[in-house]
Amino acid sequence: MQDLDNNNKKSFPLWGKFLIGFSVIGILAAISLPSFLNQSSKARGAQAKFSIVAAIKVQQKNYKDTGRFIPSWNELGLTMTSSDDYEYQVALRGNDIVIVTATAKKERLNSFTGVTFRDSNGRICEAIGSMKPPEILRITDTSIECPVGSTVLN
Repeated sequence: MQDLDNNNKKSFPLWGKFLIGFSVIGILAAISLPSFLNQSSKARGAQAKFSIVAAIKVQQKNYKDTGRFIPSWNELGLTMTSSDDYEYQVALRGNDIVIVTATAKKERLNSFTGVTFRDSNGRICEAIGSMKPPEILRITDTSIECPVGSTVLN
């Protein structure tokens, strides 16, 4: 009987075990939550990139077929003009250049600007960590220059 009492006195209290268990769970959650939020932002950004690429491809096809770019998002035949995360716009520069933007509405999302002209393949600039889409610095017949702090995606 004394051995049983000695074992109970030496064992760690149950509340202490729960405290350690919850602490470990809390630490693991604190480590994994930022990674989860980052993946969520990447998924939303991928949707915006896909929308910009789709708009540019429709613009290029229409230019080949009709010799003109389409001046509005609705006329492109794409249903997404806005979402909870992005605002989409189309702008023409003269008759030869079209700029498509996805402006982030939330802080952790990147914004995008897609540009195509005449017979080009189009380019997309991504503004890293900015809710404002990148301004295109220079457009020539063969290239597009993205501003500092942004990345050319294609």
